[in-house]
Amino acid sequence: MSNANAVSRVFILGMDGAGSFIQHTATPVIDAFLAKGAVTYDAQAQSPTISAECWGSVLHGVVPEKHGLTNEVAASEPYPAESPYPSVFRLARKAWPEAKLASFTSWSPINDGIVEDGIGIHKESLPDADLV
Repeated sequence: MSNANAVSRVFILGMDGAGSFIQHTATPVIDAFLAKGAVTYDAQAQSPTISAECWGSVLHGVVPEKHGLTNEVAASEPYPAESPYPSVFRLARKAWPEAKLASFTSWSPINDGIVEDGIGIHKESLPDADLV
């Protein structure tokens, strides 16, 4: 990749249960982000559509049988830092040690049990109204 095509920021926006909402609702700020980036409306959720199983698959890139996450596990145990299935955050940290990484969520098990601890990620788990 040439420097002319280098990406300086990555922003991942995930909305649990949004379905076709984004396509059929006026969302000017989200639309502005999507117009300048990559988006898909054809991605398939992990089945069954249970939060930890789905978010674990999105962030770790493997099926639940491999990452082992359930809602109960994610709410009560930190994700193993040396798992063979690293999150996108751990991969980013390895590739770019000085990168600023952050995870903002209204569902705390993402930060508590799906994204690894100890790899220099700023984590905020707050109600929706406090995040926007």
